[in-house]
Amino acid sequence: MNRYLVINPLPAVISIIIAAWLVLAGLARPAVGYVLDGATILDMAVESLGVVQRLQVRQQIEIPHLESPAAGRVIRETVRFQLPDTIRSDQLTELSQRIVMTSDHRRLTVIDGQIQSGGLHWTDWYLQLLWPRSRLKLHESLERNRVDVTVTSLGRFEDRVVYVVGGRYPDESVDQVWFDKERFLPLKWIITSAAGLSRSGNQRAEIVFGGWKKISKFFYPMLIDFYLDGELIRKIRVSDVQLNPSFPENLMSIEHVGASAIPPVGTSEPEPDQTVDDIQKSIDEFKQKFE
Repeated sequence: MNRYLVINPLPAVISIIIAAWLVLAGLARPAVGYVLDGATILDMAVESLGVVQRLQVRQQIEIPHLESPAAGRVIRETVRFQLPDTIRSDQLTELSQRIVMTSDHRRLTVIDGQIQSGGLHWTDWYLQLLWPRSRLKLHESLERNRVDVTVTSLGRFEDRVVYVVGGRYPDESVDQVWFDKERFLPLKWIITSAAGLSRSGNQRAEIVFGGWKKISKFFYPMLIDFYLDGELIRKIRVSDVQLNPSFPENLMSIEHVGASAIPPVGTSEPEPDQTVDDIQKSIDEFKQKFE
């Protein structure tokens, strides 16, 4: 008489189902794991971005009109960087020419040949992030803009795991910068405390970096978008990036540029910064939509 061993397949099937459920549940969880400290993240970011002696970027700034997209403004801009810490931005519109320079914590704005006063608009902060020079300089720049680099966490941005410097994900109520966990390139800067934002704390600005391009050993984003409470108010589209170009003599000297411009006359109010006014106008239009 033949005897057959009968095996009940039900326990094996149940085990497979449980194992598959555990795998899928793990994939659906928020990003968890060991979180690097702020100093290490900034070190890796500087290494990833790269450091060159000189850099020149040509780009187009688009300021959309919230009610009529066809009425938006376009500004041509050339940004130049030079070690140890000089940045120069030349913006040209149909009506005026604007030069903004920063060097060793000094700032100079010249519009149509005349020196202006006032601080950097938050839409200009991104330049300090893309030209870090060193971890110490990047640390100083972020702290100056109220990002607490001692606070870090893991989060998600679109389909990427990110290191959040300055906040504890998913809390976005404080100033923070998000870095790609794999490449350590900045992906988003959340700003809540800049001048021009609501003092009641119910407004939030964002700078989003995309289209990262590697030029030799240097990375630069070809797309930069600026948002206010989720509304796109400004776009930058980079057309050309040059590493170590030659600059004319004194072009990057803040002293020379300042000496060549007309100083403010008496105590009269400075001429308005047309480019910043355009940005603020877009912001004001956005606010009015909800008043």
